[in-house]
Amino acid sequence: MAEAAGKHVGLIYRPTVADFRDALAVSTRASTAGRWGRGLLLFSGGAGTFVTVASSAVDGTVPTAQVLVMLATAALGLVALPWLQARRLHRRATAQGLHRTVLDTWGVTITTTRGSERMTRWSEIPSYEERLLERRLKGG
Repeated sequence: MAEAAGKHVGLIYRPTVADFRDALAVSTRASTAGRWGRGLLLFSGGAGTFVTVASSAVDGTVPTAQVLVMLATAALGLVALPWLQARRLHRRATAQGLHRTVLDTWGVTITTTRGSERMTRWSEIPSYEERLLERRLKGG
């Protein structure tokens, strides 16, 4: 893409909840805090279940309410919260209207019909994933 020749790639789109869900999943995998948070949720769900099963083996009783609460909490943290975050971000993006993204030599510029604009230089983007575009092109 040569800027001097006026070359750029432009995308005009309306974001979907699935776009934000995928972006949050990528962000979670890419950030240390995201990986730690997901790991802690998995560990606490597993450890809680192990402690409950071990204590029931000693006592002979199965505290089903305790097991259900622990598993529901882990499921909420791993499944429901990312979904709720994606819906919240989608509502905010929808309020901004149609999005236009331009990729050029300098970086990524996003403009909305409400007039907000954000520019990110390529040096500020450590990596990227083309999965979202590939999914859309395949009709998924």
